[in-house]
Amino acid sequence: MPQKESLKAVIKRKKKLIPTEEGRVGKNYLFIIAINDYPNYNKLYNAVEDAKAIEQVLEERYVFDDIFTLHDAEASRDNILDYLELLEGQITDKDNLCIFFSGHGFAQKKIGYIIPHDAPANTKKGFIPNSTLLNHLRHIEAHHILLILDSCFSGSLLVGKDVQIQSVAERVNKIPSRYAISAGNIELVSDGIAGNHSPFAQAVIHFLKQNQITNVPVSHLFMEVRKMTTYNAKQTPLGGPLFGLNNQGGEFVFQLKAIDELAYWQHHNHPIKVPAIQNYIAENPKGTYTEAAYWKIAQLLRKDWAYDDYLKFYPNGKYAEAAIQGMEELEVEAALWRQTTERHTLGAYRGYLRKYPTGTYIRLAQRSIDTLRGEKSKPSSFIGDKNSLIYEVNRKKYSLDAVPHIIKPSAEPNTFTDPRDGQVYKTVKLKDGNIWMAQNLNFDVGEDCWFYDNDAKNGEIYGRLYTWEAAIRVCPEGWRLPSHNELDTLIGDYGGYKSAYKVLTKGAYSGFAVLLGGLYNSDGDFTNLGVNGLFWSSTEKNFSDAWSYDFRSIFMDIYRNNYNKSLGFSCRCLKG
Repeated sequence: MPQKESLKAVIKRKKKLIPTEEGRVGKNYLFIIAINDYPNYNKLYNAVEDAKAIEQVLEERYVFDDIFTLHDAEASRDNILDYLELLEGQITDKDNLCIFFSGHGFAQKKIGYIIPHDAPANTKKGFIPNSTLLNHLRHIEAHHILLILDSCFSGSLLVGKDVQIQSVAERVNKIPSRYAISAGNIELVSDGIAGNHSPFAQAVIHFLKQNQITNVPVSHLFMEVRKMTTYNAKQTPLGGPLFGLNNQGGEFVFQLKAIDELAYWQHHNHPIKVPAIQNYIAENPKGTYTEAAYWKIAQLLRKDWAYDDYLKFYPNGKYAEAAIQGMEELEVEAALWRQTTERHTLGAYRGYLRKYPTGTYIRLAQRSIDTLRGEKSKPSSFIGDKNSLIYEVNRKKYSLDAVPHIIKPSAEPNTFTDPRDGQVYKTVKLKDGNIWMAQNLNFDVGEDCWFYDNDAKNGEIYGRLYTWEAAIRVCPEGWRLPSHNELDTLIGDYGGYKSAYKVLTKGAYSGFAVLLGGLYNSDGDFTNLGVNGLFWSSTEKNFSDAWSYDFRSIFMDIYRNNYNKSLGFSCRCLKG
């Protein structure tokens, strides 16, 4: 084994900005092992990304003193065992240890293994048996040990019975424990879609990010993670004591750091970072600066609904009069704009631009001027003077040229009949001023499209699933697949990625009526019908990936990411 000093040289010692909680005895250690790039086994998409995200949230929000990490080639069999041996000599009976492993696992005759990076092919000799892992843990004299495994067959480590919440955190924290959480039973578990997190890791990350409880016993975390994971994947996480390791009924407790709220607000309070300010609100719903955050968003976006959001929560707040004045100014501007469009002359549009040089309708005014002059419209990237605030806000896809208080969804949606096959689709005019199909497309392009589960009845409800190459050519003449800029603008007009989910899904007032049609994996499986609705944009990220939008029912939000073009997602067409 290498000398302890040489190992310390490669350990990431992360200094905390915030003092640890009052009265705490001992240290909290985190040891993370994650492997994507196996030379002799199938490569994984998300193991390292999952581990980095979990490390980030634990470091930022929870009390951990030392963090050890091994990724990919670093996570050889010898290195993993050397680090465990180092922990044996370093951790005292007052310290706590959390170990997270994400990679391949194996089980045979109920004997489980984790597979290191350098494991040779076609033999178990290079694997690490559960018995070896447990033997190292048996010699670590920690107060609490928590083992979290996101790998296939990881349930073989556990006693086999679910453990209920033992008691309040203050009590279980005092009692020694040896506890594990696995991503599944003795079964295969999902690595997730490339570029996303595995269902198990996503549930862990979501809980740790959203949690506001100061001290969270691991049994409570497990209960929430199991619920979220089973919603999104065909696997059943297990949680319970490790057999034969002197578990006494206590539990590892995740302890929130005392956040310096002023520093946190100053970090998020940037003039063009609307999503960052929204994150501050989400994590500090009753914080010292939450009122200022709502007002900042209203000032940046200059939308009537943004002012109204502020007044909803702070009807007698510090900026209440200014919010009402802002809404009245928008009404005055809207009235002038209506008069301008009725006159439809160069002088009227120039007069509007002179009065409102950074107004809500500047792009529409410029397009009208170009039309009257017989010129081509400016490109869509024209969004105002680059030195103006509106340029910066628009650049972040929070478009200010929509007409939210004039353009309303149709009371009865219009329809479009696809001349290619006679199918009729509902259409709706949304806040961005565009006409959209209000149903998922269901046109047969031959190869590269599928009904969910190959069942035509699903197509009648959810439409077909298309590869990206099929999606960019599937819309009928006069319609097209929207760009990611256009989808960002639409989502921004309805409040951003969190708020827009509730407004754009089926049954909400927008009329867009998103349906959660699931997806088709390139390995031939269909998954997540009624749980996720993924929609292609026309925008490529690179040769193999394109941008898409995931409506996630479990988190009630929209997630933008780039995915491999071979996956099968739904399509919504935009007129124009």
